[in-house]
Amino acid sequence: MARPLELIDQDIAELEHSAQDLAGQFQKSYSHYLTALGQAVRQQLILAGYHICTQGYPEHFLDLSLPQKQQLQSKLRSIVKKAEAEAIALVEDLDPEDSPVVLVVEGLSEEGAPPQNITLVEEELTPLEEIADPENLAKWQDRIESGIIQLLQQVSHETNQVLHAAGIGSKNVPAMLLEAAEKLPNNEAIGGPPNLVTLTLEAQGTDDLPQMPGLASLLKGPVHIMAVHLRLTDIEFADSRLSASRGQIRTLSGRLNSLKRDYHQKQRERAIAQAESAWRASWFED
Repeated sequence: MARPLELIDQDIAELEHSAQDLAGQFQKSYSHYLTALGQAVRQQLILAGYHICTQGYPEHFLDLSLPQKQQLQSKLRSIVKKAEAEAIALVEDLDPEDSPVVLVVEGLSEEGAPPQNITLVEEELTPLEEIADPENLAKWQDRIESGIIQLLQQVSHETNQVLHAAGIGSKNVPAMLLEAAEKLPNNEAIGGPPNLVTLTLEAQGTDDLPQMPGLASLLKGPVHIMAVHLRLTDIEFADSRLSASRGQIRTLSGRLNSLKRDYHQKQRERAIAQAESAWRASWFED
């Protein structure tokens, strides 16, 4: 027989209080982390741009006039300045009238098949200060982590576009190839300096790239590509402050996982106690 509901509810209330306390610690830790991340992105992105211009395509950079060089560098500084602000903004509380809703895509087919009957479903995001359910706290953290990856992809893309517009890089690189290189998963990035991807493709080797059908017809010969590909692992590895901050977040994540497990157990215990009570209330002897 389950414990009395009053005792179970007390346990649940304590867990919810712990979740609220943990939410405050998460916000503080992510605030420090994202501030450090913005600064690290500034350093690593400028280094990546420097490497492309001086080691990857030095002739292209030398072909630019002094004003063109300065304009290119100014645009890179503008990108990193915006990235710093956007990184910090990831952890700020959402304005209820701005973006309290996440649009979740339903109906996507697996294995890259054309989507069928796609619908967008609104999913409410609980404001951080109101979070008591550990599951909602986990969703908040997932949103932050997804935002970090999206930010790095966006910054990489904008940087590559600026470099390409300035004439830095191979002239015959299809846009689809450049964009695919920017989004390579961390474990598929191919060697080279940090936060850069270097590839050499030939038409006969593109059959291994089903995500880019028709690429072979666009290649006029071997294509060499070097592009900015900001990777969180590279950025954290190069910055001890950022790495230490990530360690604190991992510790909090471990506590959150334990809290979620305990919360699920208490919720189930409560459901069992309610079911037993409902059974007794409805039972009568013939």
